[in-house]
Amino acid sequence: MKITRIFEWAYGHKLNLSYLSKCSSYHGHNAIVHVEVEGPLNKEGMVMDFSLLKKMIEEVTFDHKNLNDLDYFKDKNPTAENMINFLYDSVDKKYLPNNVKISRIRIYETSKSYAEKEW
Repeated sequence: MKITRIFEWAYGHKLNLSYLSKCSSYHGHNAIVHVEVEGPLNKEGMVMDFSLLKKMIEEVTFDHKNLNDLDYFKDKNPTAENMINFLYDSVDKKYLPNNVKISRIRIYETSKSYAEKEW
């Protein structure tokens, strides 16, 4: 069974690109972030408590931050793809019950553009 918690974060960044792009200048996004976890139902009939999933993710939020200032992005572009890796690598998985894992993260940079990774 899978459950998803959705977050809304505003952030700023600029990308260091090898081609001309408006993304090379500082700009902002209002991101929608989907974090999906997967596992068996526990004795209470849930994969995990949504409040624990929220707590796990909000400890590493990039809401109202300039991503270029975060240590994680010192040597890599703060793209939506790298933001997914940042979230996955940074969350404290102690909140995940036994046999529950993060199965997908999706980040919408705009209402029409997103990146997604599944595990």
